[in-house]
Amino acid sequence: MSSPSAPATAKNAYSRALPTHISVVDEREAKRISNAIDRAGESGKTTVLKQIKIIHGEGFNVEREEYRKIIRLNALTAIRELCLCMLQHKATVTFPINQEHFDYLLSLEGPGESTFMNGKKFSNLLRRRQSADDASADAIFNHAAPSIKAVWGDPAAQELFQRGLAKNMQDSAASFLDEIDRLAADKYTPTDVDILRARVRTFGVTEHQFKIELVTYRIFDVGGQRSQRQGWAPYFDDCSAIIFVAAVSSFDQYLREDPSVNRLYDALQLFESICNHRLLRSTSIILFLNKIDVLKRKLANGTRLSSYFKDYTGPNDYQYVTSYFQHLFFSQNKVPQKEIYLHLTHATDTRQMRVIVSAVNVIVQRMNLKNSGLM
Repeated sequence: MSSPSAPATAKNAYSRALPTHISVVDEREAKRISNAIDRAGESGKTTVLKQIKIIHGEGFNVEREEYRKIIRLNALTAIRELCLCMLQHKATVTFPINQEHFDYLLSLEGPGESTFMNGKKFSNLLRRRQSADDASADAIFNHAAPSIKAVWGDPAAQELFQRGLAKNMQDSAASFLDEIDRLAADKYTPTDVDILRARVRTFGVTEHQFKIELVTYRIFDVGGQRSQRQGWAPYFDDCSAIIFVAAVSSFDQYLREDPSVNRLYDALQLFESICNHRLLRSTSIILFLNKIDVLKRKLANGTRLSSYFKDYTGPNDYQYVTSYFQHLFFSQNKVPQKEIYLHLTHATDTRQMRVIVSAVNVIVQRMNLKNSGLM
């Protein structure tokens, strides 16, 4: 990031100024934090980056066609997760005619995640008991579209989804599944809203550059997978600010790789590691408690925070719950001089993010003036 310093995100979400030098962080500490980052995906960090690109960059016109495959893959992955949830809960389709569709979707083995690797997007292959090249991915989706629509519209599937039992489905799944006909159309071109909702996993290091109110930001998006540790470890050094993105809606969800660990507890542990890291003790943090739209929906549907956070005794109300989460995150910090700036965010809401990005820009510039001794 060029001078003056500005925040840059990394997995769940590190932010740094472009260093005048790079020193290697203690490898054991880097590995420990990397392991935590591995487990803390889907916070909405990448969506924040997309919003900055829409608001202050060139948008997605160049990549729009690429996102078609990613969005279709998201939809297919989501419906398959719902089918697996129905199996887990021994639920059967309400209409017998949908059983064949249900079986077909289950036969689509492992429609993996889309990835974002070193600045290039890749759609993992869709497979139906054999490999398929990327060129045929659209054809496979189009063949599956009637089955997706049938199962998604089945009352039994809807009941499980509305009860929040399909916890591995991504938050944007319903919006894609509701519009399967549009997604399957021959001339389908993703909108900005579609792209914001698309789930893309990050590998490697990707760099983004934006100009916000005459300030040039160079943002390094750093993947947190174990194989990528050597790539992101140096970015802990020379941090001027950190943006940390946590999905507060994940309070009732557990890690895929360790179902005994609550996702939000895990995010709290990661936040504690960052706040108190020896190289980041004087670094301010901008905390995004994200996915407040999903949180509101879960609370309104009757999902009780106290069922997952036993020490919470307040009302199951958005204002009380978010105040509780703020206290939880702030209490992880053991460095008295550290400044933490809080924002409650809905990262897919461009209007809200426009205001927040502007506020973050003001905060960062104030930090720069303070660090330079000008205030």
